[in-house]
Amino acid sequence: MGDKPYFIWTSNIDHHFALAGFNNLLEVEGNWQTGICTAHPKEHPAVDLKATLHEIYEKDQAGNLTEGDLPTCSSCGEPLATNLPGPTFNMDQVQVSAFESFISRYQTKKILVLELGIGPQNQMIKAPSMQLVAGNQQSRYITINKGQLNILAAIADRSIGFSSTILAAFDALITGKGDVATQGPAKSAPQLSPEEKKRQQKVLQSFYPSYTVNKGYQPGELIMYTTIDGKHPSHIHTVQYGRALMYSYGDPVDVHCFTQDGHYHLVKLGLNKENNEVHGFYVEPNTFIAMEDAKGATGFSQIRITLPSSASSELMIPRVEQLKKVFPQQKELIERLTVSD
Repeated sequence: MGDKPYFIWTSNIDHHFALAGFNNLLEVEGNWQTGICTAHPKEHPAVDLKATLHEIYEKDQAGNLTEGDLPTCSSCGEPLATNLPGPTFNMDQVQVSAFESFISRYQTKKILVLELGIGPQNQMIKAPSMQLVAGNQQSRYITINKGQLNILAAIADRSIGFSSTILAAFDALITGKGDVATQGPAKSAPQLSPEEKKRQQKVLQSFYPSYTVNKGYQPGELIMYTTIDGKHPSHIHTVQYGRALMYSYGDPVDVHCFTQDGHYHLVKLGLNKENNEVHGFYVEPNTFIAMEDAKGATGFSQIRITLPSSASSELMIPRVEQLKKVFPQQKELIERLTVSD
């Protein structure tokens, strides 16, 4: 890295980047060396378990490990669990804040996104990484993934893909030599005019502060990834086709649904079934929705939305007064999450 500013964004849970001395780090799925209280995961502080885990390993190898050796919360005495995705997962908000500050500071400057061993349809790391590059013409993108490269057409002219091992790709990058298979840079798809692009981004970003689109798993399917945080809920809108909404990672998300037959219901996207959260659900065509961080959330969330590739990109916005007449009990919610007439 030298003296260059950097940030590592990883879904690995092995904590190896931190152990290697990298301090600027966001572990989006936590790590197995951090303990979290199973009874009060949000209220009680996380615990560094490195020393404890080593002691457990030694006692296990010696054959004298007991239940009393298992770690407990110093605040309440309840068992600790490793801080990994599940009902007790608590994303490190210090890491989140540092990452948000880094992106805010450098997202319009010269950035190289170096992607190591990320699958072509990864929705936690790859999709937002390509999104960052797509939104900044000064950025460049290098992806290394043997046999599985996926580069969006919108960033193809600023990207290189190495279909090789990471070691071979690094050697080729450093020496300028090496027999490795590469892809790109290639000509990008036809671009909108500056005026068209500005108008389109203004409309989309009023609903989703962060978004990207790529090909889905099924023929004719596209996937849009949206990022929601406390300051940027999506406004109430609808489209003419049905959509599948899936929780990706981060804090839980409240999805407010207003159906054509006059019914309102709330769907919670997340991982904790005890809080009535679901991992995904289907939104019927012409249903108005708005998304925001669940009450008490402090970080950000990513939601995956599937849509047909032939779908219109039009977003239909309800009139505030008309919507309040149909849903009078949600007046406060509607006023907060709608675009003014």
